[in-house]
Parts: sequence; structure tokens; C-alpha cells
Amino acid sequence: MLGLKVSLMQQGLKLSPAAISALKMGRGSFVDNNYYVTTSGLAVVIPSLFNLWVNVPIVKKSRFTLMFSNGIFSLRQGAQVFEVKPMLLPEYYFQTNTAGLPYNQLMSTQTDRVNVFPILGCAFSCQFCPLSYTQDYGTNVDVETYVKAIRRAFKDRVFPARHLQITGGVPRREDFEYYQKIIEGILKAFPKVPIDIMMAPIPGLLNLNKMKRLGLNGVAFNLEIYNQEVAKRYCPQKYASLGRRGYLAALKEAVNILGPGRVRSLLLVGLEPIQETLRGVSAIAKTGADPVLSPFIPAKGSPLERKLPPSQKLLREVYLKARSITDRYKVQLGPRCLPCQHNTLSIPY
Repeated sequence: MLGLKVSLMQQGLKLSPAAISALKMGRGSFVDNNYYVTTSGLAVVIPSLFNLWVNVPIVKKSRFTLMFSNGIFSLRQGAQVFEVKPMLLPEYYFQTNTAGLPYNQLMSTQTDRVNVFPILGCAFSCQFCPLSYTQDYGTNVDVETYVKAIRRAFKDRVFPARHLQITGGVPRREDFEYYQKIIEGILKAFPKVPIDIMMAPIPGLLNLNKMKRLGLNGVAFNLEIYNQEVAKRYCPQKYASLGRRGYLAALKEAVNILGPGRVRSLLLVGLEPIQETLRGVSAIAKTGADPVLSPFIPAKGSPLERKLPPSQKLLREVYLKARSITDRYKVQLGPRCLPCQHNTLSIPY
């Protein structure tokens, strides 16, 4: 199962003409390029493999082929055939709100989770992420506009969302109050929906005790690179404002406030030596948080767009060694939500 997922993530798949026609549904587009490079492709679930989710790039020369026949999608590689269910783009991706603002400027649905973007661009410029290089910085819109958009995502006829994550770019300090109002407004509007926040834990930005009282489900504070010299080179603002010590302290505090299983931190695999990544897994696990492994994929528009991704052999090795670490500390390789594992180096436990 791990080998198949790694192969699909690295090699992608090609599409038969029948599959292309079925995926388009008359709308002309079925690949999500709205969120991040690791989600730019087609998300599919393989029910026979314990509902294994994987995000697969579209590659014309792949040895994997997506077929469609008699109303069923299947993934084929040689003699192997797996029935799969692809995630179709939500209907709202092709719509605007009453003010004429495209819904997909406010949010993006990945598998069963809608991601909300209060900040356009990013105050940080990490070399592996194109956000600050390809999009001007700015605040988006008011709370009520987000609330209406999120309701639209949960009622989508093609692919309705089931839970929510507030994410996107890091705000500048002068926009902290705006960002906090957006978070609190969304938490108050959806008390029965599991809501997570993925953000840099900058001092003064997030009041976890208050957000917990408002119903916050969990947080993701992504360390991304453990080695401090590599971090200083690839994500200088993160290193300068928080550093490794700041991230680990924030993770420990978050676990104390929210509890185990509700805090996670992502590490990029392929930008630092494998032993440094594994030290990062250990350090995160010691805080009680769940480590998340994300294979580095070069993003167009970023300074690292020409850097080679890690090999399949390295990814398998990192996963197996990381799994032994998390088992020892009694945490999990996250995310724990199975559909949300589609673009990470994780498989169902």
C-alpha cells in the first residue's frame, strides 16, 4: 500500500479518453490548481486498500492509467486493477458570490475539507512555496462573506465539505486583529463543525484558550525543516521570528490546551538530510503532537522550482523509520483524517 501511494505521488497517472470525459462533467476542468502544488492533480480514494487517499498529478507518460467503463473508474498498472473514486471539483469552483467574487478566491475544497484563506499572499517568503512570489499580499474580505461562502461549500451538490481548516498566508502584524476576527467569527458561526487552524504560531496571533472555548478542534503548526541552517536558508522569516525552539514550545503548549491527537506539525521530506528529518519527527513526537511528512514537490513560481524531488526509495525509508518513532512516543503520523492524508506520506493505521 505504501509503495503504491509513493509511486502514484511521484509518477502520476495518465487518463483514458473515457475518464477525461467522465471527469469533466461538461465543465471542462477537473484538476485543482487553486491551493498548493501538492494538491495540484486529482485526488482519488482506493476503497479496497482501507480507503487509501492519494493526490495524483496528471502525467501523460505514466505507467498508471485511469480508466472509466460502465460508470466505474479504475486504476490500472500492468495486471493490477483497483477500483477508485476520484474527487470531482465542487460546483462552487465555477461560481461567484452575490458580489461577483469567485468562491475559489476565498476557499478551496480538498477531499472532504474546505480550506479558507483570510490572507492573500503571505508575509513570509519560503523558497519552497510560491505564495509570496506569485500573489500580492492583502487581506481578503469580511467575516460574513466567509460565513456565507463556507455554507455554500457545505451544501455543494457535487462534492460537499464535511470539516474546515483556516489556512493560507501568514498575516503581517498590523493584520493580526483582522485575522483574529475572521477566526472567531467562523468558530461562532459553525459550532458543530470540526474546525482546525493551520498557521505559524507567531506570539500574539493565536489565543488558543479563547479559541478552544469557541470550539476549535485542532491546530497545525508546521515546522517544515528541522535543521536550523537549512531552515535559515529556505525559510528565513520563519527561522528569524520563531525558530525551531519556538515551534516546539508552541506545539507543546497547544497539546496541553487542546489535548493529544489535535495538534500536528508538518516536515518537508527532501530538503534536508534524512537523519535531520527523523530528528524532527522525534522532536515533534516528544511534544505530544503528531508529525506529518510531506514529500517536497518543486512548485512553479518558487525559487526551488528546478530542485529535484526526493526518490521513492528515500520516501519509503523515511516513512518506515518515522513510523517506528511515532509508535514509540504513542502519537501518529498525521493527519488522522484519512481523506486529508491524500497529499502526505501517510497511510491508514
